[in-house]
Amino acid sequence: MTICPHCSLSSRLQAVGQDAQPFRLPTTVTELYTEVFRRLLMSPYSVKPYILDGDRSWKDIHLRLMALGQIAWEELKCNRTTFSVQDLRDTYKVLDRLLPMGVLRIEKQYERGLQNELVLSQKCSFINRTWQEYFAAFYVGEKAKSQPNSRQTAQYLQACLERDNSLVCLFTAGHLKSKASPLIRTIEREIKFYRKEVERVPKSREAELRLTDLLRTGLECLQECRSQTSFVHVLAQFFTEKLHITEKCTAACLYSIADVLKFQGREQTGRRDQVFVNTLQVT
Repeated sequence: MTICPHCSLSSRLQAVGQDAQPFRLPTTVTELYTEVFRRLLMSPYSVKPYILDGDRSWKDIHLRLMALGQIAWEELKCNRTTFSVQDLRDTYKVLDRLLPMGVLRIEKQYERGLQNELVLSQKCSFINRTWQEYFAAFYVGEKAKSQPNSRQTAQYLQACLERDNSLVCLFTAGHLKSKASPLIRTIEREIKFYRKEVERVPKSREAELRLTDLLRTGLECLQECRSQTSFVHVLAQFFTEKLHITEKCTAACLYSIADVLKFQGREQTGRRDQVFVNTLQVT
């Protein structure tokens, strides 16, 4: 998965809103993007800086964030990162109120019309795909908080586990934090399913790769939500003797591996069936 370099984002945090609160380096990817957006929102250099003067302002921002998130999520499901401004206005009604928030941009493009003529149209997109995934995760996370047991939430969380949505899954865990149980259960079910597939068809390369992806996703989500300590047991239970660490592993993944190792160390007494990570192979 691709994330904007943390060093670059961290330097921008200090440049945006320098007169605001003292800078504190976020500890998770989600916190980092949230802090960037918060400072962008209130920066005097933004198109329309927000002045937070009570609950009404926060409620208005939340409504706009939900609208941004719905756009981001619905378009991602169709694998779209660029969309028609007119279509958005017809569907969401509040597009003009979202533009000053600094994460959407409009560009004019020529397209072929019905008669093959060139027509000037307006296209809209997020600053980059990562921001679209961030706001999509906010939308999914808020749905999971308000309706944790609904069928729609279950479908959304399952969709987060698709390969193209790995960042959405990570950001969703970061948004949910202590309320991440519905997402964690979804990841756990997938891990167990593909573990059985690997055991059923020992040389199934596809199942092995999928299980590896899910374990990595689980580690990264563990780092983002932090409070899901029971999930450490789930991950530790399914690791084999050798855990391969590749360039795809993020710092969050490595921190969570340390948590898994600590958990295994605490649980080893009296447990014959405990699976241990004996060797870390760095490739």
